[in-house]
Amino acid sequence: MSGSAFAVFLLIGASVLALWLDAHRPGLAPASGRRIALHLVAAFVLLQLAPKANGSPIASFAVVFGLILPALVYLVLTGIWFIRLAQSTLGSLYR
Repeated sequence: MSGSAFAVFLLIGASVLALWLDAHRPGLAPASGRRIALHLVAAFVLLQLAPKANGSPIASFAVVFGLILPALVYLVLTGIWFIRLAQSTLGSLYR
């Protein structure tokens, strides 16, 4: 499997996990747009701080599934919260 195909499947898996987490824990979503923006910044910072694993395959596995996958899940989950906030805000404008 090529690296780009693995990255696509990793992002799809992170998206599925984020959707599952949002469906089963709806109370995690912050109520205000400012808090969602702070979560978005935190998710991007987590992704930027993830180390590059150029060593053994075990180290690479640990970095990808221990750090990058949770950070991607957090990023997608924050995007879901932002979309939900935008829908509720725009929906209230048309009522």
